[in-house]
Amino acid sequence: MTVSNFGCAKVYLVHALRILNYQAFGVDLSEYAVANAPTAVREYCQIINASSDPDLFKRKYDWLISKDVFEHLLEDYLRT
Repeated sequence: MTVSNFGCAKVYLVHALRILNYQAFGVDLSEYAVANAPTAVREYCQIINASSDPDLFKRKYDWLISKDVFEHLLEDYLRT
């Protein structure tokens, strides 16, 4: 199963899923967070510029997880 963690921050969820043998990847806007992720899984997270970034879906995913992301978005942005 392939999983994408949208808003992966320091890649902890990606790391945990990989321990459980999932093909997990993450994307985040924060260069700082990805740069400070555990070295063992940093390669599985990429930095994107926006939710419209063409590199966002380089792969086909079975699941998309977006934990602790939506509370950082404005309601008007979600309506567009």
